[in-house]
Amino acid sequence: MKCHHDKELNPADYQPEADADNYYNQFDDSVLSETVTESVSDAEGNTISQTSTTTRGKNKSQTVTTYESDDFGRTVKEDSLTKTYRNGKWLNGYETEILSTYDDNGNVCQAETKSRKEGESEWQSKVVKTRHWYRVSLQNY
Repeated sequence: MKCHHDKELNPADYQPEADADNYYNQFDDSVLSETVTESVSDAEGNTISQTSTTTRGKNKSQTVTTYESDDFGRTVKEDSLTKTYRNGKWLNGYETEILSTYDDNGNVCQAETKSRKEGESEWQSKVVKTRHWYRVSLQNY
């Protein structure tokens, strides 16, 4: 298992001059943000989960995504929950689930996307199907 942390200060060109004690208020009274992303991968390098948190002043937004892969390392299921922190509390989030089906050549042939507000029982669903056509060309040499 491998864990990776990534931190991004926005806007990036202010980064060298950032005053850590007064970071959010120092640039012309504008509120800057920072994003921290944590990714966890399995031994084969497949991403198992990713958590991304953006902080802007006292407010936060966080997305947690988990992934399931098949024996070929292809993502077959992706679950995400996005939440917002405002006025001292976490608000109900938004859930998304994506189920991917692959053809014999490894191409996605169907993707089902389901979504709902956190805590609701009914999902809204959308299915997209694709066809891949292969053309073989024989040439004389």
